Amino acid sequence: TSPGFVLLGIEPSSVERPSTPRALAVSLLSATQRGDLIPRDYAVEVAPYWLSSHPKLTFEQYANPDIGQSILQTLSFSLATSRGSTSSDTTTGTRIGLGMRALLSAGKSNSRIPDLRAKLLEIQDKILDAETQAEEDSLKKVAKEIALKMQAEDKQRVGWLIEYVGAILVDFPADNFDAGKISRWGLWATTTYRLEDPLVDFLGLVRIIRDVRAGKGENLFDIGGRIVWQQDRFALSAEFVQRFGSTNGTQDQNTWRLNGNIEYRVTDNAYISASFGRNFEHDADRKGTLIAVVAINLGFGEIPILGLK
Repeated sequence: TSPGFVLLGIEPSSVERPSTPRALAVSLLSATQRGDLIPRDYAVEVAPYWLSSHPKLTFEQYANPDIGQSILQTLSFSLATSRGSTSSDTTTGTRIGLGMRALLSAGKSNSRIPDLRAKLLEIQDKILDAETQAEEDSLKKVAKEIALKMQAEDKQRVGWLIEYVGAILVDFPADNFDAGKISRWGLWATTTYRLEDPLVDFLGLVRIIRDVRAGKGENLFDIGGRIVWQQDRFALSAEFVQRFGSTNGTQDQNTWRLNGNIEYRVTDNAYISASFGRNFEHDADRKGTLIAVVAINLGFGEIPILGLK
């Protein structure tokens, strides 16, 4: 989920699972309560580090990064846009969310990676000693199979993952560029602990949002969690987020969000998800609390080739 979607209030999931980004990713959202499945909200995300090759980057540096390397290879910038059609919007026109996020702690490789790495090193040594072309070709085929298994296992890092996110929202009333102004900003952190077997994520969220639209002066504080169970290409999850708010120094009634989500990995570069639940209450008459969103995420960019030694 793009950080901008969170400030726009249209995110499929408010407690996002951390991941290493691709060089370029595109997200399409469709809120099904609008009457069709045509995407109405869009986001693009760029990870600058992966826009170029890194021939000196080793597998060890990539798989077990220090804080600096973790930030470098997970830092991404995003832009999300919406037409401001939700019940909480006070403007008509385009709204643009700008976001930035990075992992300070990227977890660790699961227990299957070291064995695969050792096998790959052994096969590579045998390739150097191959006596015939046929033997070399056969060993290279085995090496490729092991490398692809390592690539798949790398997606399932375990242990502690800590992600920090920042975003701002800019409104353009009546699509007037000169009238554009910042309407919201937010900072948040998501802490995840991922089990290896079964593959389950436990996530905790702390977030602060400041709404600076004229006359509002609203401060929002979110705290919540999410649990995700994954099996092969499917992932099922449920989340709950409690929101505390105050406007111009006056405490408002608290509100909450409860959401279920199903995700399916179509390919390594394409994901589709559907969310349904209850959203935060945005106004006094309690309208617009339904979550019914279909999302598509497409990743682009070559997978890096890393040296094992």
